[in-house]
Amino acid sequence: MGPSLRRLAVASAFVLSAVAGCASPADDGEGDVARGSSQAVSTTDGIVYFHGMSHLGFARDALRAELGNQSLLAPSLSDAQIQDDVAGNVIDFLGARHEAVAAGYSLGRIPVLRLMASSAIGMTRAVLVDPTYDGSHALGFGVGGGIAREWLDADSARSLLLVYGDVTRSLGGEKSYLTALTGHSRASLCYVRGDHERFRQPDMVAALVAKDCTDLTGRLAAP
Repeated sequence: MGPSLRRLAVASAFVLSAVAGCASPADDGEGDVARGSSQAVSTTDGIVYFHGMSHLGFARDALRAELGNQSLLAPSLSDAQIQDDVAGNVIDFLGARHEAVAAGYSLGRIPVLRLMASSAIGMTRAVLVDPTYDGSHALGFGVGGGIAREWLDADSARSLLLVYGDVTRSLGGEKSYLTALTGHSRASLCYVRGDHERFRQPDMVAALVAKDCTDLTGRLAAP
């Protein structure tokens, strides 16, 4: 095989791998989602979304309705997998992009924190949706604010949005973020009244694309 054919084979393998990593799942509201193969290999944007415990979180239809044609990876994970090291396909998805979002609902906070702590290539925005606790047994507790602050300060292109409600407040899951990030120009810390279920309603998918707290509030359904 000549050099030109070899380069073509490598490029084709990369494209097929990227598309396979974003294949549509069964209709369970979870899994890897893509809006067209051209988006699956985008190098300009992308969103990784991690659901919470027992697969609770945003349904696939709600994600598609809000995110449109943006490239999306939404892995379906067991509770143990959510708390373990972040999978290679997620790292590859982010690394193929210049400006990607990593978002997590509830227990899905853990992979987002891990990605921030490792300064994952391609990830420029973190979104935490009603994270409940701050951190985990493996990472330690009360660590979210410090991890987020270090991640933000390492690159001026990075930003973070935390949206939390009454359950997270009752557990103190927002405290370290408020301590470390209040007043930070690239951190939006948004309290929205409501129980934990409120933060997996379809309109709350807007948190994945909202610019700040004011923008988020304007996108949410009236209580």
